[in-house]
Amino acid sequence: MFSLAIANGYARENPLREVNKLRVTNKLERHLSVDEEKRMLQVCDDDFSFSNLPLAEQEKLRSKHNGEHSYLKPILIMALNTGMRKGEILNMTWDCVNFEKNEISALNTKNGKKNTISMSSKLRQTLLELYKIKNNNKYVFTNPYTGTKYNDIKKCFKTVCKLAGVKNLRFHDLRHTGATRMVAAGVPLPVVKQILNHASIQTTMRYAHTMREQEISAVEALANFNA
Repeated sequence: MFSLAIANGYARENPLREVNKLRVTNKLERHLSVDEEKRMLQVCDDDFSFSNLPLAEQEKLRSKHNGEHSYLKPILIMALNTGMRKGEILNMTWDCVNFEKNEISALNTKNGKKNTISMSSKLRQTLLELYKIKNNNKYVFTNPYTGTKYNDIKKCFKTVCKLAGVKNLRFHDLRHTGATRMVAAGVPLPVVKQILNHASIQTTMRYAHTMREQEISAVEALANFNA
C-alpha cells in the first residue's frame, strides 16, 4: 500500500520498511494415498465396486450420478502427474499443450513465470483422448454447458471425495501429494523445485523433511513389530 502511495506522490517513504516480517511455517497438508486415489478415479467412472454396498445399491448410485463427475477424472490425473495448482489447470488452453515435445506449459502461475513440465505417459494419453473431442474449444477442460473453462470444481471435488470415502482433502493437497511422491521416488530436489515452480529451494526442502519423518516412523514400526 505504501509503495503505491510513494509511486503516486502521496507519501515520501514507507514507515514499515524496517519492520521484520513474522516467520511463516509452511506446514505440509494431507497427502492422498494410492488407494484413495484409485477410489476417487473409480467414482468418476461411476464404479462403486470398491464399496461394501450390495450390487443393487451400487446400481442405484450409478443411475443417480450417471457420469456427472466424469469431467473431474482428467483434472485429477493432471494434478497428480504435474503438481500444478488448480488455477493453472483450469486456465490451461490447448496451445499450452505440445504433443510433439511431450510437454505442457502453465502460464497463469503464482509467481507469474511460465512453467514447462514434461508429460507422463498417463497424462499424455489422457490429454490425447480429450484432444480428439475438443472441437473448437479453447480450454483443455471445457464446461459443456458454458462452452468455456470451469470457474471452480469445489462442489464436484467434495462430492467425489465423499462418495470415495476420502476425508479432509483439499484440491491443493494433490500438489503436496505429487511432490511427496516425487521425493519418495528419489527425484532430486532441484528437479522437484523446477516442476513445482517454487521460488526457492527452501520451499521444496520441506518435502525432504517429511520423507525423513516417514522413514523414522517406518523403522520404528519395524522395531515394534513383535512388541
